[in-house]
Amino acid sequence: MASYQEEWVVGPSNTNFYSRRYVPSTPPKAHVVFVHGFQEHIGRYDHVFQRVQRAGIEVFSFDQRGWGKTALDEQHKSASSRYGVTTRAQQLGDLDFFVKRESEKAKADSVPLFLWGHSMGGGLVLSFVTAKDGTPAESTINLLSGALVCSPLIQQTTPASKLLRVVGSLLAKVVPWASFPAEIPAVDLSKDSAVVAAARIDTMMKPYASLGCLDGMLSAGDFLHTKGYKDFPKDLPLLMWHGTADKICSYHAAKAFYEQAPATDKNWIDWPDSYHEILNEPSGVWEKASDEAVSWFTKHAENKDQTPPARL
Repeated sequence: MASYQEEWVVGPSNTNFYSRRYVPSTPPKAHVVFVHGFQEHIGRYDHVFQRVQRAGIEVFSFDQRGWGKTALDEQHKSASSRYGVTTRAQQLGDLDFFVKRESEKAKADSVPLFLWGHSMGGGLVLSFVTAKDGTPAESTINLLSGALVCSPLIQQTTPASKLLRVVGSLLAKVVPWASFPAEIPAVDLSKDSAVVAAARIDTMMKPYASLGCLDGMLSAGDFLHTKGYKDFPKDLPLLMWHGTADKICSYHAAKAFYEQAPATDKNWIDWPDSYHEILNEPSGVWEKASDEAVSWFTKHAENKDQTPPARL
């Protein structure tokens, strides 16, 4: 029997999104929206979600626009959905939709709502909560009781050349939907050989993305690195972690964001010698990381009303 409930959700622009909900066997302590990373899908974290579910946390996860089943399930996907085709503006709008949707479910259970993002999803969560104009509105950010950000894409460990970035940005303005090679070596994801082997044959992980996606993702990271950290809400709890041996997303850029973010309740966890996907690292790392997440969610859920206090 599956540990999760599957649902196709009609979201912004009438796009069909594949989602999974992990409901605990007892009343939940909190609700969490998980945001996955670049070129991947939520199925890669089923083991994590089950562990968090068993600890009494309800997890909602969805394949983002352009990724996973949302882009590749021929039976259910929207006619306009294509692999790797998305923009940062669309991603923010999609996350805005799901946060509002899940906040109603959390409110019905009288528990707080948290965001949890990994890699590209971690960068997206940071862009979401530091937004000043447009989407999301401040009232939407105020629905959240905390943000857990794992190995976020703020800067690449080995950045693309300035020339490639400039040319790519110009092309993205003209043909944002055009595909461009963007392979991430599977061996850099995790030290677990089984995870690497599975990623290499995963038909829902393809080595390309649209120019609009790539430019928006990298430009958003640049902004977070240079200015965006200043706008992190002071009273929004923040937990960030990163593997010190991450070859994909810069450990140092993430640590710099954390150190400069004005949050009054913030914590950082180093994962020594770990690669990019902490939630897929071997030798007990992913289990310990999952338990750290549960502990943090539980701590910040205790004695909280379902409606977080208004932020000034």
